Amino acid sequence: MVRLFRPQIVSLIDARDKAIEVWKERYPDRNVFEDNDLEITSALDIDIDTQVAAVSAALAERHGS
Repeated sequence: MVRLFRPQIVSLIDARDKAIEVWKERYPDRNVFEDNDLEITSALDIDIDTQVAAVSAALAERHGS
């Protein structure tokens, strides 16, 4: 699953890092990693069937099928 959704995971990590930076700027006196008010830093809906179809299509295009 990690390999299948690698692009989404990378995107979520980037969004998390940006959210943490914004939080740190907004609340400089708080420890961003201990602040219970910051619960969700990024989220993304996923669909396994759609992802598998997209990967299959990309592989087919790559191999000229």
